[in-house]
Amino acid sequence: MKRIDGKGPRRIGISAAFGRPLSVHSRTVFEAIRFAINRQPMAKRKNFKFYWISDAMSRFGGMSAARYLVSHDVEIVVGHFSSNAAHAARSLYRSHGIPLILPAASDDRLTHRAIGTTRWPDTFRLCAANNVIGMAAVAAVNAVRPGAKVRILMDNSRYGKILGSAIKAALASDATLTFAGENQPADCCIAAGHFEGAHQILTQQGKNTPGEILLLVDDGVHPSVADFFPAVYHSRLYGVAATQAGGNGPSRSAWSGTGHGANRPLPPFFIETAAALEIAMGLTGKGAIRRNRSDLHRRLARELWKTSMGLVGFSDTGDNRDISFSLWSVQHGRFQPAAMLEIEKNGGDRHDPHGRSTTRVRYDESIANLENR
Repeated sequence: MKRIDGKGPRRIGISAAFGRPLSVHSRTVFEAIRFAINRQPMAKRKNFKFYWISDAMSRFGGMSAARYLVSHDVEIVVGHFSSNAAHAARSLYRSHGIPLILPAASDDRLTHRAIGTTRWPDTFRLCAANNVIGMAAVAAVNAVRPGAKVRILMDNSRYGKILGSAIKAALASDATLTFAGENQPADCCIAAGHFEGAHQILTQQGKNTPGEILLLVDDGVHPSVADFFPAVYHSRLYGVAATQAGGNGPSRSAWSGTGHGANRPLPPFFIETAAALEIAMGLTGKGAIRRNRSDLHRRLARELWKTSMGLVGFSDTGDNRDISFSLWSVQHGRFQPAAMLEIEKNGGDRHDPHGRSTTRVRYDESIANLENR
């Protein structure tokens, strides 16, 4: 059904790696989108039409997906969990005035804007950028093993190399931790890479260095992690990922029916995906869409959005203003959040014109309790 002067169903594009076989994170995307749609009253669901397209986690796939979504006149796009795909697609959306909401693409440059561009951001990110993930990884090491010598290993992906570089930069700015070279002894090993690659790295590293703390970050974290590692690794296995819900988000009982009930932790990227779609539906569902789509960008940048993550607001760069992380560990045979790592980063925002950067760390429980679990 073609929209005429704002009438008809609102068109929302959704793109991720939907090819077969589905990865653990692709399954999370499907579950989160279903959850966000099902939270809408039945009368409102018919107001939206969703266009799904796989981006194959590649630049070519991202460009192809963007062309498809533009050709179907979508008003907003949610997705491109791969930074490679997001980079390729972003310029086409920008040229057509289509806002892009990123639930999980973490490359710092995705929210950079060239001098002389429009007043409002064209890309909005709910997850943390790589530089903030690096800060969280360093905070986690300081919490679990203060003063550690840290080894950083990366898989062969572009994502792993860029994330590993961000962690190295954060490590270099920390006064208490030191970087361990390839042949030097270390107290902690951080694996940077996609889910499968990061697990392969730590599995091998766990065999070679039985005394090292093993730390997964971002894409490598998932509730099923404990099933992939021998039980002998569990006492030294940790992870860093985004906090599962904000104070204004739904109660744990709201997750029933998603496969992640009150007794099961939500996988990373679930609430970011659900929140991204909730924002897209809230944005396009309020009144007629003007022919000048810059109003969508303005509203995204200036309004606060009530979502599964709590209240979400975006900075002048388009990044989520409020980022917090959880420290995961294996407890009672399950890999799940154990403590809070609250990272506060200021910079590039109209509320902090001098670009100052600060980091704040807070724990929900003592690290001694973690180590004695």
